[in-house]
Amino acid sequence: MSLNTPLVSVIMPAYNAEKYIAKSIRSIICQTYKNWELIIVNDGSTDGTAQIIQEFLQKDSRLKLLDNGTNKGLIVTRNKGLAASNGKYIANLDSDDLANSERLEKQVAFLENNTAHVLLGSACIHIDAKGKKIASIERNIPNDHLKTLLLFSNYFINSSVMMRADQAKTLRYIEGFAPAEDYQFFSQLCKLGSVGNLNEKLVEYRIHDQNVSSLQKGEKLSAVKKIQEALLHVLTVTPSSKELESHSSLVNGLSKASASELQPTEDWLLSLIAGNQKAMIYPEAIFNYYCGFFFRRFCQGTGLGRKSISFFKKSPLSKYLKGDLKGNSIFFVKSLLSIS
Repeated sequence: MSLNTPLVSVIMPAYNAEKYIAKSIRSIICQTYKNWELIIVNDGSTDGTAQIIQEFLQKDSRLKLLDNGTNKGLIVTRNKGLAASNGKYIANLDSDDLANSERLEKQVAFLENNTAHVLLGSACIHIDAKGKKIASIERNIPNDHLKTLLLFSNYFINSSVMMRADQAKTLRYIEGFAPAEDYQFFSQLCKLGSVGNLNEKLVEYRIHDQNVSSLQKGEKLSAVKKIQEALLHVLTVTPSSKELESHSSLVNGLSKASASELQPTEDWLLSLIAGNQKAMIYPEAIFNYYCGFFFRRFCQGTGLGRKSISFFKKSPLSKYLKGDLKGNSIFFVKSLLSIS
């Protein structure tokens, strides 16, 4: 192995992870790419997590342990790992998730060949507490669309992400955005360069009742709204609380679409288009397409059948989807089949 091979710092926060952390650590040890360090930050675990980590430390000098002493939360933990990293690249992996054996190799190869990229994620497989496959999550959206889409939702799976260290280390995870701190971090990192996803399932993301996302759903939705509100301000758009709720629900589906919200939602998306035309933050054609895309999906969700089709076809937003013949056809059929 060449001494010039880029070093990857894998950062693994751990809190009471005794059920899963051994498999997570092994998934890094078994990587085809060998020039890595694994920085495990023990966030005051009270179970057998520390003992399991110590057993691995004795066997592999590439593992490093940082200990918070007491439970200080993910923000402090992620920042500590970030500050301690030595690599050219930083890879995230939570202590209950698994990395495909070729994950680091494939992501390093991409970033070495695409030097403008500061962030690279991947597709994943969802597994349950016992490791059984639940679902496959694709990531086939064009990479040049992802910056625009971050205004609407987080399209990166945290445990799949590899970042360029010299850019990532200029930022910090910020208190007040947990448990969506990764979304906030990525939304800032994307301003420093290109971002992308490999549509290869390079991680297994574990779904269980102790996931932060499972335990703190309400807090996450609140944090997501704060992140989106900040992003919207850059477009010189100041949403009301109702508009912010509507914006978040375009992707996250906070509630069933209401017929009475058709006009307000159309107005909101048209105001975003106007804001982007002034601020010139996002590529106009891509931005306008997604405003039309999310409005079409909203119309379908009302369950009004032909009325929702008629409203969409009359909307100025529909012109941005004229070339999407397949998507429009699916919308027409599903709308007719979903009459309330």
